[in-house]
Amino acid sequence: MRTIIYSLIILLFPLSLVSQDISVSIIHLAGGCDGPDSLTTTVSSIETTIAGGYNYMTYNHFCTDAADTLSGMVSIDEITGPVDNIFRFSDFSFGLWEACYGIDPPTGSLQFSYENNLVGNLTGADNYGDTWSFDSFVKMGNSYNIVFSNTYGEFGTTNIVPDDGRELPPIDGQTITYTYLWSTGETTPSIEVTDQGLYSVTVTDNNGNTGSSSFELEFANSFPDVPALISIYNAMGGENWTNREGWRQAAEGTQICDPCTWDGVRCFGGPRVNWLDLRDNNLTGTIPDEIGGLGELRAINLDGNLLTGSIPSGLQNLTRLSRLNLSDNMLSGSVPEFFKDMQSLININLSENQLTGSIPAGLGQMENLEELDLNSNQVTGNIPEELGDASLLQSIILFNNQIEGEIPQSIGELSMLEGLYLSFNQLQGNIPSSLGTAEFLSEVYLDNNNLEGPLPEGLFNNTAIRRLFLHNNNLSGCYPEVSEQLCAIGQAMNPFIIEINGEEVEVYFEDGFNMRNNPLLPWEGDFERHCNGEDQIGAPCDAGNKSNVADVINMDCECAEDDGTATYDLDGVVISIFPNPVTAELVVEIDDSKDVVAKLYYINGKEACDIELNRRTDLSEFPEGAYVLIIEKDNQILITETVIKQ
Repeated sequence: MRTIIYSLIILLFPLSLVSQDISVSIIHLAGGCDGPDSLTTTVSSIETTIAGGYNYMTYNHFCTDAADTLSGMVSIDEITGPVDNIFRFSDFSFGLWEACYGIDPPTGSLQFSYENNLVGNLTGADNYGDTWSFDSFVKMGNSYNIVFSNTYGEFGTTNIVPDDGRELPPIDGQTITYTYLWSTGETTPSIEVTDQGLYSVTVTDNNGNTGSSSFELEFANSFPDVPALISIYNAMGGENWTNREGWRQAAEGTQICDPCTWDGVRCFGGPRVNWLDLRDNNLTGTIPDEIGGLGELRAINLDGNLLTGSIPSGLQNLTRLSRLNLSDNMLSGSVPEFFKDMQSLININLSENQLTGSIPAGLGQMENLEELDLNSNQVTGNIPEELGDASLLQSIILFNNQIEGEIPQSIGELSMLEGLYLSFNQLQGNIPSSLGTAEFLSEVYLDNNNLEGPLPEGLFNNTAIRRLFLHNNNLSGCYPEVSEQLCAIGQAMNPFIIEINGEEVEVYFEDGFNMRNNPLLPWEGDFERHCNGEDQIGAPCDAGNKSNVADVINMDCECAEDDGTATYDLDGVVISIFPNPVTAELVVEIDDSKDVVAKLYYINGKEACDIELNRRTDLSEFPEGAYVLIIEKDNQILITETVIKQ
């Protein structure tokens, strides 16, 4: 234990009041078409903290030098821990102990809090076991004057000044308040504005700090898309639109409000227009080039209007456009070549217009294109081979045009293709075999064209296909061997459930697989007959020679005259079946009939009758249609033959 006697020397320190400017900014808030705009202030003071380095000067009567003072450097450090806003002095000696008392300075965790502009008292004890406290801790100018006491009483006075001239925060718990003065004379944080012009505000806090800011309000600059939108309104008969709120006021000059609030306009978090949806809105006239001034547009939908003229070249300036729908209008001209440069486009829908010309080969350069819809126009020419280079294409919709030539093999090689709709054109040539290997291809509409040649087997082996329309073409050859599950012809006016590729599917009119009216196919494209289980080989047909009355589909899938006799040589045993087709009596002749049995079955597998060998079996009372003749020996089938009863 030690005994130290202290006395206080009172010293007045000169005060230096420092004025600190505050930061002020003005934010413009658009009021929309239902109210005025507003300007509002935001205020922020330069952040200050009690932590940091300081120069100190300490006064105590034990120090006997000329000034009775000691000076040096110390820092206040924030302690990182479970409790915030706790601080401590890096050196608690302030130069006194060794100089004045000749003993080691105390050490220990002496801490204090600083929160909400208030300093809390010291806590903890030093290594001598003494506790310490602040008798006073006041801000004087831009310094802190501190009087310490410990277990033995008042210790002395220390003044600390920031070593870098930074502004010190207050410690009196004072709350900062602000007053406002606008150039309009108003004294509120926010004001309403209806006119363009220069506005300014001065903000003062209760410590005398000030800050000012100004703002030039120009409606056109605030909403840069307004001029282009007004051009669109004027060019497309805006005064007759069904929905035109916001557009009308802007065009008439009664209020230039935020276009993001207008009918059919959408913005995503800013003043720029991102979505223009004016479908079914009685738009007339032409689409102006100024539409290209809406540089942040992502989507345009003008479907179901009365627009005329060509597709404007200004669209090519919309480098962020991903969806373009101009369908169901009266647009003319050709499909633009410049689409190839609009690499953000995902969906192009120009259907149900009056477009002419050919499909630009450059569309194949569109790396992100997923859907191309040009249906119900007057497009001519061929489908460009290059279209198969648009690797993300999922849907190609070109039906009801005047497109000629062959379907490019590259179309079926599109790895993402799901739907191919080419009906009602003038396409020629064979169906490309690549369609049979398209992994995701589920709908194929090739009907009402001039396609020819045999059916690619892959079309039936492709388990992804759910709808396959090939009717009204000139296809030839035999139907591939397919499962009965594929035989949905699509004649139901009301939905019914069928199986396609092993899955139940709800089928409507014209759903499923339709191949009618292909004159060169067996039974003139009557796919139903094949789906009912009737064999193609031996089926009646017409080869075109009126003198022949027994034309049938032969083993080569050709329609030719038949003498009605089928002959088999089984290891020297000859069996003849005739006539086929049969109108009355059927004959089965065999060299050796021992243990041989012949029976005739209906197509559904039910037994019709026994056939006598080497005799005539009367079938005149049996209905017309296809039957199956099975000849067995020792319960082993020798021959299966389709017999046509006429």
